[in-house]
Amino acid sequence: TVRGGGRIRGADPKMWHNVHVRNISSSLSESALARVFSGCGHILDCRLCGDSNSKLRFAFIAFATPQEVDQALTLDGFLLEGDALRVHRSKTAVIPVNPSLLPQSDEDIERCSRTVYVANVDPNLSSAQVRARFEALCGAVMCMHQQLNNRRDTQVAFIEFAE
Repeated sequence: TVRGGGRIRGADPKMWHNVHVRNISSSLSESALARVFSGCGHILDCRLCGDSNSKLRFAFIAFATPQEVDQALTLDGFLLEGDALRVHRSKTAVIPVNPSLLPQSDEDIERCSRTVYVANVDPNLSSAQVRARFEALCGAVMCMHQQLNNRRDTQVAFIEFAE
């Protein structure tokens, strides 16, 4: 986040053309939300966040120009699936995802659907201990990557389940 109108040295200016959208229906998909905002301009990235079963869902949508952001702001209050969207200029920089990092095949997409991110893992737990706990609670683990979170005294893990 940049405060006071400052800029991050070397940052691509495109990353600053974003809106923050709240009050998103639990039945709305990321692609459907992007279609709604596509009339405002060229969308560089659309990220839907939060629990799909919750009213606390939100999104960040990145556009190519500031004028497209201004157009997107006109959708504040727009009724979508019975909910009035709340659209504001984002105070958070959203860097568009490198397309080569996205799932490239149906197999990749399926694997991603079985993978979870876990934060705040006790730094004293080994990978074997974390794996055993998740297998006991959730089922067979196909693979796991665990690492220390350098900003906090915790670990994070990516756990891919077999099913």
